[in-house]
Amino acid sequence: MTTVPRLDLAPKLKRPLQLWNPLDYLRLLHWIFFFPQAVRWYVDTFAAPEHRKAVGRDVLPALRADPVLRNLTLQGLLLNVIAPVLLAAGLQGLGIPINWFGAVSGIVLSVIASSMGIGMTFGVVSGVTSGMALCMTFGITFGVIFNIINNATSGI
Repeated sequence: MTTVPRLDLAPKLKRPLQLWNPLDYLRLLHWIFFFPQAVRWYVDTFAAPEHRKAVGRDVLPALRADPVLRNLTLQGLLLNVIAPVLLAAGLQGLGIPINWFGAVSGIVLSVIASSMGIGMTFGVVSGVTSGMALCMTFGITFGVIFNIINNATSGI
């Protein structure tokens, strides 16, 4: 009887993510949506061992001390702001009217509520992954819903 070989699905990344490389932002988006375990693998592989499990009051000192965690957090926050704006701009380019006040307020509210409020509570790894997923989900959803309601009421 033969056993089935295990698949090694870990990302083939040999360096930390860089803030100025736009392909790293696309890689991070891919990880978040299609392979969220890769973010945990990334932190386990590249972050300092003493800062990997930081929670509560230990999060800010860990972010200050470890450039890998700091860059990952900054990239996550930038993606939470830039991705919905680019999506709204693309939809406006297709002819769909966008209420920019609603879109921006939805982005700000989602970043404050989910990324900062909920995300930091669950620690660095789960905070970054859940914070980015929640921010993008709530920001895009509430921005689109607010735009639909606003456009429907202003059209009536």
